Amino acid sequence: MAQFNTLAEIQEAVKVGRKVHWKNAGYVVGVDMLGQWYIAWQPWSKNPNYVSMFWTDGVTSDYSPEDFYSVEKPDRWVITVYDGYSTNIFERKGSYEQVVDSCAGYPPGYLWTIKSA
Repeated sequence: MAQFNTLAEIQEAVKVGRKVHWKNAGYVVGVDMLGQWYIAWQPWSKNPNYVSMFWTDGVTSDYSPEDFYSVEKPDRWVITVYDGYSTNIFERKGSYEQVVDSCAGYPPGYLWTIKSA
């Protein structure tokens, strides 16, 4: 189980696809499409609850990094590749760095994303 020393470490862990929890497994850290960080209570349920991880300044937080943990390190990744005409979705295995390196060979015009499976 990984512990964190800073909120920046938590953000990096989420960015690379690790599932980060706050206090217990029911609370999950995430980031929305606008880049705002949140803590969700049971995001898989019919009635989830979301709370911002930072104050409106985007820097200050009441949360202590020691209260966050991660128990999994994904080895399966879903890659979405858009070539300008179509979107292809497939899985790859390996560390995040290995998968990023394997995607580096795509032509410069391709758009691709990596998320944990």
